[in-house]
Amino acid sequence: FASAPPLVSATAYWMPTPPCFALLSQVLRTDTTASVKCVLPADASIIGMEIFGAASDAGTSASISVGTTSTADEIISAQDVKTAGGCIRPTTSWSTNYPNTEPRPLAGDLSLYAKYTEAGTASTAGGPYKIVVYYVR
Repeated sequence: FASAPPLVSATAYWMPTPPCFALLSQVLRTDTTASVKCVLPADASIIGMEIFGAASDAGTSASISVGTTSTADEIISAQDVKTAGGCIRPTTSWSTNYPNTEPRPLAGDLSLYAKYTEAGTASTAGGPYKIVVYYVR
């Protein structure tokens, strides 16, 4: 998969079709240090993600990042969660460097790290953010 599937319309999002699997994890506004949020099987190939949650009221910016290391930005890098709430389908922040899409899968299970980052006045509302990871085996 060279890129994330496109947004179909303002209210209809692309949804994977079977035989795909989905895994749900959660990121709180207090999760400012990346930590493992879910573990996918070694042969999993990520085909999409969605973020659900109320928009943050942080002063300047608020974002969610997801990755395969404690840097947590290799898959989703700083997806805005301040200006939009509800269902967010990452687009501009979505990487084309998906793990396990090459002929050789990574060694062992695939740990996904996530974190919340904000700037400006500290938030008092927003989230928790549910992240749905869609994958195939």
